[in-house]
Amino acid sequence: MFAFIARQPILDKEQDLFAYELLFRDGAHGSYPEHEPKKTEIINSRFNTLGIDDISGHKRAFINFLPETIINRFPEALTPDNIVVELTQNPAVNANLMNACELLKNAGYQIALNDNRLQSAVLAPYPYIDIVKVDINKISPQMLEKHIPNLAASGIQLVAEQVSTLDQFAMCLDLGFDYFQGYFFTQPNTKTAKSLPSSKITLLELMSH
Repeated sequence: MFAFIARQPILDKEQDLFAYELLFRDGAHGSYPEHEPKKTEIINSRFNTLGIDDISGHKRAFINFLPETIINRFPEALTPDNIVVELTQNPAVNANLMNACELLKNAGYQIALNDNRLQSAVLAPYPYIDIVKVDINKISPQMLEKHIPNLAASGIQLVAEQVSTLDQFAMCLDLGFDYFQGYFFTQPNTKTAKSLPSSKITLLELMSH
């Protein structure tokens, strides 16, 4: 049995590739999968960065993490030069999470917040956030028009998720979004890949248990 990793492009205003979001089948909400400490040690010692560069084509990789993972067991093998730490859901204001985010920022990581209630626009509870991702289909156009320009002016980078039409893309450009994700840009497709080397297969087997 293998673990599967899906990737979805994140494009810039010129529709050039900026990064990929990676989603893990064996992690809750597509997040980085939790493993018992012994298995994590084996994976880290043998495969270093888990082949993230291979998966993301040497582009930045947005990886979802549950708050508990960031607080208690952030994977040391993932380095700040190749990933963006994405907080899943809308985490509650929590001193332990704030402290963990501060440590990550001091270590050079960029931090993204998947903020589908635009809580950050109202409360701004996380001063360590570099990027806010917004599902434009879950928030009314009026709320987007009210809050997105202010967020953009604050220096936070903005990713519009679930962009499905040309009209939505144009609207997001006008509001001040920096990056875009959705089926308007790419549809899922099937590709034939070369066989993985034995080391990579062993890695996927380890991740799946």
